[in-house]
Amino acid sequence: MVRIQTHHLNESGDWDRHSSMVVTVEQYCDVIFTKSLPLC
Repeated sequence: MVRIQTHHLNESGDWDRHSSMVVTVEQYCDVIFTKSLPLC
């Protein structure tokens, strides 16, 4: 399992980096390749 931060735009238009979730490596890679999220 890997802990990653979910990047959601909050009401002011900034990235909300306080939200986090635990996913498997496969799920993480799927999110990266489908959503093009940065590795940060």
